[in-house]
Amino acid sequence: MASRVRCVWVLSVVYLLVGMSSLPLMGSSPTADGDGDRGPGPLDASEVWTDPLDDRSHVYKMTDVQVSGGDVRLAAGKDAGWIASEIIPAGPGFRYDFVLLDARTPGNSSVEVSLLDATNSTPVIDFANETITPYERLKGVYRSIRDIEPTVYPEIRIQVNLVADGADRPTLQAWSLYYVPIGEWRDDFLGPWKMSEDRGLNYTDGKLELNLTAMTGSGGTGSYRPFPPMASPLYGGNVSVWYAN
Repeated sequence: MASRVRCVWVLSVVYLLVGMSSLPLMGSSPTADGDGDRGPGPLDASEVWTDPLDDRSHVYKMTDVQVSGGDVRLAAGKDAGWIASEIIPAGPGFRYDFVLLDARTPGNSSVEVSLLDATNSTPVIDFANETITPYERLKGVYRSIRDIEPTVYPEIRIQVNLVADGADRPTLQAWSLYYVPIGEWRDDFLGPWKMSEDRGLNYTDGKLELNLTAMTGSGGTGSYRPFPPMASPLYGGNVSVWYAN
């Protein structure tokens, strides 16, 4: 009798564990077909276009800037200039996700990102192609471009304007455009740009970490929330898979 009770108890535990293992874990990201995928791992080469700007092989046009050895600088005597990339196509099965610049902006100097329709010429001076509204001369090194529909804009360009402020002169070292598979939303934690709200977190080299320096009190002691809140924006439409990396 005792052995039968132990057997029933063991089987009950096994069934419970099996049942629990089939449930999605907190913060996990099951795929649409339920195969238990927990994320993409390292980005595939098909998911990013990048140019280290070590030469002009991926540059379409430039005005009042110079490219040399992985560095784009304003030409001597110029306080503003721009550079436009080669055509960047939308790969099959992917959509545009975001643009990221490796830039230096000392003082009040700045860089501005524009996204261009590579299939149409521009009626506006100082743009390589027709601009895609509202992605026109937006300040900063990051720009989410998920709203640019690949079926409407199958070929685009990145344009970067460099703007000096007196002796403060910006430089551009590299530019990249990231893709994401159609039907998927992803945050690679390169910065807080895709979060609608977060507190007590650090974004460092693609990692999201608890910011222990936010502790209260003196001498590095005090209280802090070990699980700070974060909220992602809601996406409608055809997004069937969601995960934070």
